[in-house]
Amino acid sequence: MATDTTRAAGVHRRSRARNTARAIALALAFALGLAASQPSAAASAAEGAGPHAAAAIGVHYIPPALKPGASPRTPEGVEWAILERMHDQERGAVRPVGLSPDQAGNVVRTGGVALALAALPANAGLAWGGARVVPLGYNFGAMAIMRSDTDITRWEQLRGRKVCVAQGGWFAGSITSRFGAVELAHPSPADALIGLRVGDCDAAVHDSQLLEELVKFPEWKKFSARLPVIDERQLAFLVAETPSPAYELARRTARQWRGSAFPRLVRQMAQNIAFEVYLDQDVPDCH
Repeated sequence: MATDTTRAAGVHRRSRARNTARAIALALAFALGLAASQPSAAASAAEGAGPHAAAAIGVHYIPPALKPGASPRTPEGVEWAILERMHDQERGAVRPVGLSPDQAGNVVRTGGVALALAALPANAGLAWGGARVVPLGYNFGAMAIMRSDTDITRWEQLRGRKVCVAQGGWFAGSITSRFGAVELAHPSPADALIGLRVGDCDAAVHDSQLLEELVKFPEWKKFSARLPVIDERQLAFLVAETPSPAYELARRTARQWRGSAFPRLVRQMAQNIAFEVYLDQDVPDCH
């Protein structure tokens, strides 16, 4: 049964969630509406010819369309807020295109997309895969959270254990390949965290900045055990050359996210995700 503190926190986050619902809906709407459009290299290059011409932006994951009756969810990462703002400021002249992270630099370099949004190693320089790097100033890594009474204290102990992940998260697949865990993919961060709370998995792995903010809430005290952050990355744009309209778009966007913009966004996303878990968890916590 929810405590008064939990109820109050839930009501507060409900208000915050309503205030940001439009932004989330816009981000998902333009992504899902354009997901089926996969431009050729020639078409993408032509679209990037002017400052407000349509620009194909490579992203590692395009969310599937919501099923009838499904609740909208906060997207997997801050990249969707970045794309949503670009969509608004460039008058709708950006289109997300699904692009494998391993191929991002090469596809950008050969003109397949105008630019790509990628999670590069934290120590990446100003060039990657033959493309120019424009850092966004957002660094994060893989973090695991678990029940506070867990017997897991090292990443290596996840071998054979069940780990909940968001299917569009940057680290989906890597916990299995690196540690031999059994990953349970969920359609969103909130669904992955519900899986942890109801006992479907031994740990949940996601963006360290989001999880660090989430476990500050009182209702997450029982699930605040964690493993050290690994696989640290930086969010950055990849562009083919400078100067170019795509490079100027990347630099202009990066400037807008300096300072406190990312910390505010992360707090807001963590509040919304916590609210979604609170609202939709329809069975008691696993004790």
